[in-house]
Amino acid sequence: MKSRQSRCHLVYNAVVIDSQSLSLLITDCRQPHRCSSLLLFEMSTPSKKRKVLTIDVKLQILADVDKKAMTKKEIAAQYDIPHNSLSTLLKNRDKIENNSHEPQRKKPRLATNAAIDEAVLTWFKQTRAINTPTSGPIICEQARIIADKLGVAGFQASNGWLEKFKQRHGIVFKVACGESASVDTTVVEDWKKATLDKLLSEYSSSDIFNADETGLFFRCLPNKTHAFKGEACHGGKQAKDRLTMLVGTNATGTEKLPLLVIGKSANPRCFKNVKSLPVEYISNSKAWMTSSIFETWIRKLDRKYLLQGRSIVMVLDNCPAHPRIKDLKAISFSHLIPPATHSPATKALSMLSSTATEQ
Repeated sequence: MKSRQSRCHLVYNAVVIDSQSLSLLITDCRQPHRCSSLLLFEMSTPSKKRKVLTIDVKLQILADVDKKAMTKKEIAAQYDIPHNSLSTLLKNRDKIENNSHEPQRKKPRLATNAAIDEAVLTWFKQTRAINTPTSGPIICEQARIIADKLGVAGFQASNGWLEKFKQRHGIVFKVACGESASVDTTVVEDWKKATLDKLLSEYSSSDIFNADETGLFFRCLPNKTHAFKGEACHGGKQAKDRLTMLVGTNATGTEKLPLLVIGKSANPRCFKNVKSLPVEYISNSKAWMTSSIFETWIRKLDRKYLLQGRSIVMVLDNCPAHPRIKDLKAISFSHLIPPATHSPATKALSMLSSTATEQ
């Protein structure tokens, strides 16, 4: 331990080396010509952590600036950000507002090919303005066309690009029209236990068939489209030109019934040599299924399975066009109860694939 006299020759100096550290120097002044300093210790002061704001907070700051109730200095102090950060927010107002669909994000999503991205977005806004439905493949094809026009080589409008494009601009795939009805699941389960289990015990799965009609609106636009999040989606007036098709298959999906097509015209101009097509074509004034058309079709099918020595069961809904036909030799009927008619559980018997629209 140093004496009191020797300690008086030591001078302690606190010197700020930089904004991040504080050093304590000890200078021995007993030998002025050989004045030496010793770095005793260094204290680091923690740096202030950079504050990253979400899009939602940035929008609130911009709103406060627009209100002009406070000065910019007061707003910066309220949100605990430097004044130059506030200036940067004001400078990037357009980018921030364009990302308002993702309020909790902190950094905007950036496109690799910004020119293509901007052009596709402009085109998409135009399609929404005239209420034209757009699917994923349509957007991708338009992106490829734009890339070719811009001379961008090697651009791939892949599914990954499409998903990122939708996320950047808050675009979702939604139904433009129509409504869904609920089905009592209890009724469906009761039908499966009371009827379906009995059919499975009496018939092989390959001999249990389901048939049903569907309308083909060949001039109708898709009922789903891409739209901006929160945007009201209106389908508009749909074209009514249609054909009716009767489709059917067995429970295993291994045997599809011949397709029955019902149109209005007996000899449509668009179907030259219609009998050469791999379908059975019938006409009536409304292009609807009728009980007489159905009976003709089912009796023809009955003769086919009779010749094959098979006995099948046909599961049908309770449509008036599906009467209970007598004197059939190879076909029995099992009708669905009305509440279960359109249930996915009972429709699964048909193993029919509805027209798929890619997202």
